[in-house]
Amino acid sequence: MPGVASLPVLYLAKNFTTGDTFVIYAPNPNTLGTVYTVAHLSGTPAGTQAPILCRVTHPDLALYAAGAVRIMRKRHPDTDVTVCINTAPWPLAAALPR
Repeated sequence: MPGVASLPVLYLAKNFTTGDTFVIYAPNPNTLGTVYTVAHLSGTPAGTQAPILCRVTHPDLALYAAGAVRIMRKRHPDTDVTVCINTAPWPLAAALPR
């Protein structure tokens, strides 16, 4: 089973001021494209904390991502969250936050 580092990034949302980051990796080939790995990285004054990794099924992914990005935007409303990468396949790409 490949590690997360070997999976391509499909989606990346980042707050460049705080360092908060949300990443969706391509599905692991062993899951037949049904389970995605996501990572949450929280920025701190000392740098970035270790990522929190979760496995999310395809039907829940867009809603999960929307919640993660909403939390990032509410946590620091005076800063911007930018979607840097969105190469997810259609129709998933259209359902992810912008």
